[in-house]
Amino acid sequence: MIRIFIDGTEQQASAGERLIDAINRAGLALPQVCYHPQLGPIQTCDTCIVGVSGKLVRACAARPFSPAPESAFAPE
Repeated sequence: MIRIFIDGTEQQASAGERLIDAINRAGLALPQVCYHPQLGPIQTCDTCIVGVSGKLVRACAARPFSPAPESAFAPE
């Protein structure tokens, strides 16, 4: 498991899972129009954009990394 921080709250993510799945498991609201766990990231709608260490990325395509700085993942 990888320790990540979402909006300043510590969460656990599995190695290789998508950031959007960790956000959904944490019960946080994040728009996601084109993502479905069984289909994978389509990366066309850009509704799941989040800030990761100062960069904007699609949560459907990004994977958590370790070590992740505190407050690394935040919905924009």
